[in-house]
Amino acid sequence: MPGVSISGSAGYGDISTVGALEVDLGNNNTTQKYWYSKNATSLTSAPLPCPAADQAFLGGVRSGNVIALCSDSPSAVGPGNTDVRLRIAGRLGGPFAASGPAVDMANVADFAASSASSMTIATEGYLAVTANAGKTWTIKLTQDNGAFFSDLAFPTATTGFVVCSTVNNALKIVNTVYRTTSAGKSWSGLSLP
Repeated sequence: MPGVSISGSAGYGDISTVGALEVDLGNNNTTQKYWYSKNATSLTSAPLPCPAADQAFLGGVRSGNVIALCSDSPSAVGPGNTDVRLRIAGRLGGPFAASGPAVDMANVADFAASSASSMTIATEGYLAVTANAGKTWTIKLTQDNGAFFSDLAFPTATTGFVVCSTVNNALKIVNTVYRTTSAGKSWSGLSLP
């Protein structure tokens, strides 16, 4: 879309189409811009979901709440770790406020909300799940051998999917698609043809 950009290097961003179109773009962990659209044809600038130095992972709009996970720079806590905090706005274009404390986790790879209170974070090595809008997080689906989770998505409030790539003991890359039907409380691998 014309006009939706941030110049510079080492950029990052996220996009969500759950409930509305949301776009967040950042650069060098110092500049961030956020837009939303109800009709997916024109964008409106809105207050940032996260502090300007944090990376925003957009969780979409669930039950009228706009959900984002804010992750600080990986070097702020220690190598391979970040502080994350859930932030929620009561409406599109409204201000975001913290929901729960900041929590130290492995580097965040992906984030998805299944409802206004249930969310999942995919990190390097495990999934973290909350059922109370970020007040507490529980570690689920841990994987060894340098596991990397990606493509986390919840098409419904209870059903979600994530891809996990890891290395087996024979040093071969193994990819597994996991599914939850309990909003992230439990996960099982799918048998693929």
